[in-house]
Amino acid sequence: MAGGKKVKDSEKAEPLKGAAVKELQFSIKIDISVDSVVTSIQQGSDWAVVDKWPASGLNPTNGKFGFYLPGTDELYISNFSFTPAR
Repeated sequence: MAGGKKVKDSEKAEPLKGAAVKELQFSIKIDISVDSVVTSIQQGSDWAVVDKWPASGLNPTNGKFGFYLPGTDELYISNFSFTPAR
């Protein structure tokens, strides 16, 4: 997903194995607020926004969120934490 819309996957994607998988480890942050959902990735000590979805009258804090993984893709999550807004 990008900008709240589906993005077509490459039809010739090959699964990654070995050292290549190790390079795909990221720290991500998903900020869900009343008016938007912002996804950021950690780069060094800073956070870079990779996607921002304006809610357009919806309230994302009232719903659920998940990860869309097409085909046989897999996602492993470690050190998950939830920090409620203050």
